[in-house]
Amino acid sequence: MRATAGPATIAFRVARSGGMVRAYAWPSLDSAIWRSEAALPPVAKVLGFSAPAGRLVLQSAKGAILWLDVRRNVLLPAGPALRQAILVGGAGDVAGLDGTGRLVRVSPDGITWRGALPGPIAALQAIPDGSLTAIGTGARGAEVWRWSPPDTGAPLRVGVPRGAILATGAVGSRLWVAAPGTVRGLAASTLEDVTTLAGFPAAPPLAVTTTPSGNTVLAVFERATTIELVDRDRNLHAPSWGLPGVARDLRMDGLGRLVLVRPAQGESAWAVDVASGQVRSTLSSSWRDDLPAVAPDGSVLVVLGPDVSRLDAVTLQRAATVPGGALDWWHVANWDGFTARGGEAPPPVFAGVESVAADALDSAIGAAEAAEATEATEATAARPAPVSDAGARADSTVAAEPRWLVSFASVVDPARAESLAAQLRQGGAPARAMAVPGARGPVHRVVLGPFATRDSAVRAGRATGREHWIIPVTP
Repeated sequence: MRATAGPATIAFRVARSGGMVRAYAWPSLDSAIWRSEAALPPVAKVLGFSAPAGRLVLQSAKGAILWLDVRRNVLLPAGPALRQAILVGGAGDVAGLDGTGRLVRVSPDGITWRGALPGPIAALQAIPDGSLTAIGTGARGAEVWRWSPPDTGAPLRVGVPRGAILATGAVGSRLWVAAPGTVRGLAASTLEDVTTLAGFPAAPPLAVTTTPSGNTVLAVFERATTIELVDRDRNLHAPSWGLPGVARDLRMDGLGRLVLVRPAQGESAWAVDVASGQVRSTLSSSWRDDLPAVAPDGSVLVVLGPDVSRLDAVTLQRAATVPGGALDWWHVANWDGFTARGGEAPPPVFAGVESVAADALDSAIGAAEAAEATEATEATAARPAPVSDAGARADSTVAAEPRWLVSFASVVDPARAESLAAQLRQGGAPARAMAVPGARGPVHRVVLGPFATRDSAVRAGRATGREHWIIPVTP
């Protein structure tokens, strides 16, 4: 049976206190299909996932930028510690303020751009074309600034009312500035006025966002029990949507079906249907940087005490629960990197070992964070020379307690699995094919091991010179 081609929905689970990153084939959350070989430091935030580059971009608890290349299963050289870090562009670059307060754009190769900063900024945002924008305080008061890397000159600037907040449209043609009493549209490329609409609450704005198409702007204001709307196409202040109480934040569904609203009080969220403006349900969930979040299939991932659950957004029926999942960060993305090719399935891992205690990181990562510099994480970015056959052989003296396998491929066809194992044996590696249960029938995995220690498995895998995965198994 051939697997379906095209992007699939992947849920990434990141150990907040340090350790592994795991990936799950949505909607299943009980058995990881991929695990990172490298242990990460404590993670403060998931900045996002770059599908073109196949990179999960994170920020450590000390502020350093981390790039996990999921396709190659490699932790790339760490970036400097940044404040107000945001993901920019399709390659997974990050912009933010460095230790000296300068605005920079960084990649795994180092700092790629520096921008002039007229004054302190309140919120940095990215425009889809790779430009940057922020509301800051200049010599003339509050302003919107716009930078266009790689241009290093002074940013474009325009004055705005004090207390204004900013939203960038997903399509990038307009910026929207919400202020007490007004919502103002600016041309994203020039900061020229496009429209200014009145009649909004006179209180300070708390949140503003747009639908993915950019056709509708949504804003909530202090002490208000409504979502205020701008119809961009008709250039008017549209009728507001009523809420069960006072709101303080908004989170738009990536496909524009629902907007999640955070109440001013309590641990919950209202799921509002964007097409009708009706509140469809009240979700019980803590509100964090990552959750609650609407998945591409329309279900919602929520935090319920120590656990994470997947719910139907309307009926609130619980479809899955991850015990202890609230201890980790979650990020849901569409990506074709795990999509099967030629009948192959992504190498599944054994369920049963769902977490690994955080090991001490390679000293290169610690140095990068402490110095706020772009030093390489040598242990994860470099591939050592092959070891001897003796070093690559499984530890027979402790075979009674196997812990680790080296997995090279998982295929549906048993003959193909045996052929791949034979190729490895010809190269001197004692590979074998083994059948394991899969969602659609047996899957045939090509492996080395088991090994008593992870280090032994890593040496064995590297000695083959082939792409591989290190898989923990229970005895």
